[in-house]
Amino acid sequence: VGECRGEEIFSMLQALNTGHPGSLTTIHSNSAKDTIDRVVNMVLMREDMSMPNDAILNLIFSAIDMIVYVVRDQSGLRRIDHIVELKNSVKASDGRTVDLELNLLWQYEDSTWEWKADEFLRAKAFAKAGWSLY
Repeated sequence: VGECRGEEIFSMLQALNTGHPGSLTTIHSNSAKDTIDRVVNMVLMREDMSMPNDAILNLIFSAIDMIVYVVRDQSGLRRIDHIVELKNSVKASDGRTVDLELNLLWQYEDSTWEWKADEFLRAKAFAKAGWSLY
C-alpha cells in the first residue's frame, strides 16, 4: 500500500498482520505519537467498521513495529527527524488498551543522529538481518 489517507488503512493493518515482514506505508501526521491517533481515526472512517478503540490499538500494536517521522528542513528538503518503536500497550484497570507506549530510538539533533534509547526491543531482529545499530 502506498500512502494511507483514509479507510484503506484497515486493509494495510490486515496485511501487516499476516506475518510477512517488510511492509511499508506513509501517513501524514504531526509527530510519531500523533501517527497512532491518525491511524485509529482512519480505521473509524470505514462506514462498516464498529471496532472499539482498544481493539484498534491492539491491531496497530500487533501490526506496526516502528515509525519513521519525516519533516521538511529549513531548505525545504525532507529528512528523517526521529525514529520510534512501538514498545508496549498501556492497559486500563479493566484490561482495555488505552494507549501505546513509544520508545524513541534515534533523534536528529545538531546535524547528527543521536541514539536515545536505553533499550531496543528489536535489536536481535536487526542484528539477524545484518543491520548495525550504532
